[in-house]
Amino acid sequence: MRIHLKDYLPPEIIPRSGPIKFLSIREKENLLILNAKKCRKRIVLPKIINFEDNNIIAIGLYFAEGNRKIGTGISYHSGELAFTNANLEALKLFLGLMKKFKLNEKDFKCGVDLNINFKYKINKDKLFNYWIGKLKLDSKNARPKWLNYKGTRGSKIPRGSTKYGCLHLCYGSVILRSVFLYFINKIFDKFIVNKDKRDLSLILAGYFAGDGHISYNKIKKGRKQIEFLCNDSILREKLSLALELIGLKKIKRTHPESTKTHSYALRIYNKQDFLVLYKNKILDIIPYKRQTFVDLLTSYGYI
Repeated sequence: MRIHLKDYLPPEIIPRSGPIKFLSIREKENLLILNAKKCRKRIVLPKIINFEDNNIIAIGLYFAEGNRKIGTGISYHSGELAFTNANLEALKLFLGLMKKFKLNEKDFKCGVDLNINFKYKINKDKLFNYWIGKLKLDSKNARPKWLNYKGTRGSKIPRGSTKYGCLHLCYGSVILRSVFLYFINKIFDKFIVNKDKRDLSLILAGYFAGDGHISYNKIKKGRKQIEFLCNDSILREKLSLALELIGLKKIKRTHPESTKTHSYALRIYNKQDFLVLYKNKILDIIPYKRQTFVDLLTSYGYI
């Protein structure tokens, strides 16, 4: 997919605090040079971006695991483009998307959240070098307090947690943050308007990799359901519409009080819709989620 980036740029920049800023755009050869008043860091982007399937999946991932929040009052946000995940492939997908915006691995600051129950099961240096080596990050960009412990000692460790923890990648730029968030929302809106089932499926696959939940145990054979967790009401409506456009017929909306995840969710619980998700490869990105889904479908004799 060939994208003329100038068609996807916001007219304004939302700063960390204070009044909204006007975005200045200057063209030079094949580049767009972006500035805003009192923003020290200018951003240089290509005029044209050639998007691949993995880049669209990464957009869905960012909707689930990226920093999108806009606050109220004096403070709006941290001023950073930030992404968090524990899965190496998901992190690589995000970094691949960032290369389209002229950022590479070494541009990002990093930090790790580790479940406190893994505290004595891995050496700090080994943990640090794991992420630096696997993703080719710059060790000098680690946060001063790069390791934080989460959870309660002795409690159940959430599925998907590993001894290497969860990595945070951050890039400080008010301009790029506003540009990127505007861009991914406009792309998602375009896919919905065009009823583009293929690209909507890629967005949904990325989102489910981040904030998707599947309930099925092939030993206990109890509850069979799939949930797209989302507390953002506007994004939740877009996800629901996207699911309908790819062919789902029954989507239940749940309230935090009624779910173990304590989150608003779009719940899918019937066989025909499971087959639609399978056909469109919505649960294929994260291995343990994909395997659980295969087990669920096998229980019906579909696989």
